[in-house]
Amino acid sequence: MNLANQTSTQVSKQGSINNSQHKDILRTTLYANSVFSTVSAGFLLLVPGLIARRFIDMPISLLLLSGAILLMFAAVVFVVAKAQRINKVLVRLIFFADLGWVVLTPLALFFFSSYISALGNILLLSVALMVALLAWFEWSALNQRA
Repeated sequence: MNLANQTSTQVSKQGSINNSQHKDILRTTLYANSVFSTVSAGFLLLVPGLIARRFIDMPISLLLLSGAILLMFAAVVFVVAKAQRINKVLVRLIFFADLGWVVLTPLALFFFSSYISALGNILLLSVALMVALLAWFEWSALNQRA
């Protein structure tokens, strides 16, 4: 492996990812995360009453707040993906936020089971599975070495 190839597969001193293939996978994953988060936020913001009636018995104001926070998260993920140089530190923060969602979802299902319908359980577990998949791709792309 020549010096140019070796350098391109390493993370630069500025904390950016340089390898083109891994950067493309990571960028695509971040865009997918942003889209999924935006769509999820859209449901929380546009139909909170339906969600409260059919899935999770909680105040509409909390669903709206959750949607707003998720929309801000989606915007941050989009900005990180759009940057010319992907910042490894920010991607790790996104990964840990995703991991937090995946770990906390089963705990929420357990502790708040009386407030969550069967459909709500399926929905929340499906979301956690998607977020886990995105987190796995983020982590894998971040830690690839050619």
